[in-house]
Amino acid sequence: MMNRTAKLVLTISGLFLAFFVGRPETAQAITSNVTVTANVVKACTINNATLDFGTYNPTQGTDNLATGSLGFKCSNGVPITIDLGNGGNVVGGLRGMANTGNVLAYQIYSDTNRTVVWGTGLTGGQIVNSSGTGAATSVTMYGRIPAGTTTVIEGAYQDIVVATLNF
Repeated sequence: MMNRTAKLVLTISGLFLAFFVGRPETAQAITSNVTVTANVVKACTINNATLDFGTYNPTQGTDNLATGSLGFKCSNGVPITIDLGNGGNVVGGLRGMANTGNVLAYQIYSDTNRTVVWGTGLTGGQIVNSSGTGAATSVTMYGRIPAGTTTVIEGAYQDIVVATLNF
């Protein structure tokens, strides 16, 4: 027969074994930092634009005016300049649209009053300055065909002016 002390020892031993053997090991954790990086570059896009004077009547006696929009999108805060080339048919200090050897003079300006030539070379034209916002933006081009241009023949006239966005 077992004495009371032996029974108590066996009971405590059984509880000890049941508690620790039947119990899963205690979970442990360790931490570490994750460094997340990115390098944002300055970037821009520019859209092709049209400056359409519509129909020009050489006998109308007034300037033919037009406006067009030049769209661009640049990274936020990026300073930019936009200049316009002279086109392919410079005549008498003006840009010109051509039709089979005939040239219809015109000019592009950066202001609504059409006093500041927008360009790079024609009479030292001004370059438009702006800044990127991260959103699509546009600037207005103001065009003029001077009144009294009567030496042109009937037909469709065209010029290609290169817009350069510097950033």
